[in-house]
Amino acid sequence: DLETQLQYKTSTNRGIWMILGGYSFLKSEDVKLVSSTFAHIRYNRKVTEWLRWEIFTQFQRNLVTQINSRILAGTGPRFKLIKTNKFRLYAASLVMYEQENEKTTPVVRHRDLRSSSYFSFTWLPKENIEMISTTYFQPLFNNFKDHRILNSISFKIKASPHFSLSVKWNYLHDRFPAGTAP
Repeated sequence: DLETQLQYKTSTNRGIWMILGGYSFLKSEDVKLVSSTFAHIRYNRKVTEWLRWEIFTQFQRNLVTQINSRILAGTGPRFKLIKTNKFRLYAASLVMYEQENEKTTPVVRHRDLRSSSYFSFTWLPKENIEMISTTYFQPLFNNFKDHRILNSISFKIKASPHFSLSVKWNYLHDRFPAGTAP
């Protein structure tokens, strides 16, 4: 697995650029067991102390979920609900366009509008410990039964200013997955 994350605050501190990327590959003899690619770019602009506006684009490919390509582009508001020294809670309600090609024969193509609403919290119980959780709910606007729920949790312990140990957990539930994906 290869993961990367880059974050840049603009000089006015009103905007944040975030770039995420990932690549996973596992092969046994001639059989690919895991093969996925992920790239995400997000810009977050501060409007008020409690409101930010986000815009994003994403590309993904995943052998296990039988997605040959999925391209997303979206925008919407993000609200800061709670901010203390040890806890932050955010909620967002974004609209995204999704273009997806399933890794099936024949190829099934989707061109849809989805909601991409999410809750995200950061918990900082000690100076060197951090837990971040984000849960997305992504239904089609024209068929709420066709939805995905994604949850990502990251737990990090900082050992030094430049070294930390992270454990990550991801959960995906797709009500109508591609092809014969589990």
